[in-house]
Amino acid sequence: MAPPRFLLAGQINAGKSSLINALANEVLSDVRPVPTTSDVAEHVLTIEGEECAILVDMTGLTNDDASRAALFDQVARCDAIIWVSSATQPGRDADVRALTA
Repeated sequence: MAPPRFLLAGQINAGKSSLINALANEVLSDVRPVPTTSDVAEHVLTIEGEECAILVDMTGLTNDDASRAALFDQVARCDAIIWVSSATQPGRDADVRALTA
């Protein structure tokens, strides 16, 4: 049986990659002050050698159709979505539209 797939989605530079690194307890995703994730990346988490989860890291959402299409494509392939938003950035139209779709 395949491990569950969790999509980390949300604002640009909200901390999605940082959360993946924290959950993995190692550096799997590059983290910098400016956004660095440029494509979808999948990371397999293991416990005692057994695959227990797949974390899907994607670029931050924008208002364009390509960004929404990429989100919907990943949503269809995942078991759950972890929505990541910044505590220091206000909600944006792109966030509201993605959450209500």
